Amino acid sequence: MIKRLLNQGWTVQAGDGGGLSALFGGPGEPPKPVNLPHDHLVEIPRNPQEPNGPGNGFFHEEDMVYETTLQLEKETEGKRIWLEFEAVYQNAFVYVNNAFAGKCAYGYSNFYLDITDFVKIGQANAIKVIVKDGVPSGRWYTGGGIFRDVHLMIAEPTHIAPDGVFVKTESVDDQIAEIAVCTEVVNDDKTMKRIFLSAKLTDEAGKTVAEGNMPITIRGHVTDTYKLRLFVKNPKLWDAEHPNLYHYEASVRKRN
Repeated sequence: MIKRLLNQGWTVQAGDGGGLSALFGGPGEPPKPVNLPHDHLVEIPRNPQEPNGPGNGFFHEEDMVYETTLQLEKETEGKRIWLEFEAVYQNAFVYVNNAFAGKCAYGYSNFYLDITDFVKIGQANAIKVIVKDGVPSGRWYTGGGIFRDVHLMIAEPTHIAPDGVFVKTESVDDQIAEIAVCTEVVNDDKTMKRIFLSAKLTDEAGKTVAEGNMPITIRGHVTDTYKLRLFVKNPKLWDAEHPNLYHYEASVRKRN
């Protein structure tokens, strides 16, 4: 899976982007170029008469619209394409080429949108995010807008789901650790696929300390979870004085 930042070349404008707002609210300010992450509220002058008062630092909470364009190369033809928003405060409505692609009401967590069916390969694709932040909602300064990173993610039709790997220590002592790696595999193709699922653990020096793989046969348009068990000899345990960490890597590949 390819994952890259999509933070450059955005614009932001106050309002909800609707025709009624333009009609009754006047033309307003023109879109302003911004790069993400971006907090729209902090740029608005404070007002002692704001309804939420000190609850939001006397800043005016209002709706806003972010826009950018996305150009996809021909190499992405036939692949799955997502947008990941690490957080948008709050009530984000996402449109791709003027079609509604998805939403997220909560302002502090990430969310993924599969935009494969909305984009056009080899053309400029219009991305619009309407942020409905016009209602007081916090007991402290929340900010407002796309205030964390945005990523473009591209994968083959058969792939590991975003956030689809869960690593758990089943048992551990000074001599050996048993690790379960649970991986959610998606086959968006219409045909059955025969693949290998692999996982490995490396220590802080980059040395592989455990690895394994298993053959998988997954039917078309199916999502399933598979478990691999790994064993680490003489594991370096974590404590406050010795914060040892391991890294994991999971992958799927064709059997041939």
